Amino acid sequence: MYKAHTDTSTIKFKDVQQNINKREQEISRLMKQHGIPTEWFDAEFRPETHNFRTDAVKDAYTTIVCYQQEIYQYIDAFCISRNSLKTVEGEIDTRIVEAHDAKMAIVNAHLWLVVRIAKHFRKKTHGVEFLDIIQEGTIALMKAIDNFDYQSGYKFRTYATWWIRQGIVRAMTKQENTSNSEE
Repeated sequence: MYKAHTDTSTIKFKDVQQNINKREQEISRLMKQHGIPTEWFDAEFRPETHNFRTDAVKDAYTTIVCYQQEIYQYIDAFCISRNSLKTVEGEIDTRIVEAHDAKMAIVNAHLWLVVRIAKHFRKKTHGVEFLDIIQEGTIALMKAIDNFDYQSGYKFRTYATWWIRQGIVRAMTKQENTSNSEE
């Protein structure tokens, strides 16, 4: 089944990726702000034997170490390296764009269906612009694309027709209710 929205594992992955990026930016900012050299994070560096210039530098160092541990925990949760994590993020972004482009191609290919169905409702609409009917039908078409299961045995056009009609009828009903309440 095609789903335009991302699944929960992708959302979790993106959240983790954003958290890692935030931590890395904060580490970089703290290192620059307090003049902390990268050598302090080597295996040989012993913070307990080092005399920090100020308490602020010591606090910054401690914060950086905590952020690094969080980053390692995030990476361990996915069992891949940081570079692989960045590569996967790029792949996900590419696939999301491709899915969106495919959805828009399907919408463009079926706009004729929306217009055809909207024409049937044109005479029945009182006070609703024809373009508004088409817009509601197009929104319904997008929902049909999101929910269509090609394995169900139905043609997409048949499935989309139902969604488009329902979308237009709902919009007309909503418009009529709004018009009646204003009177």
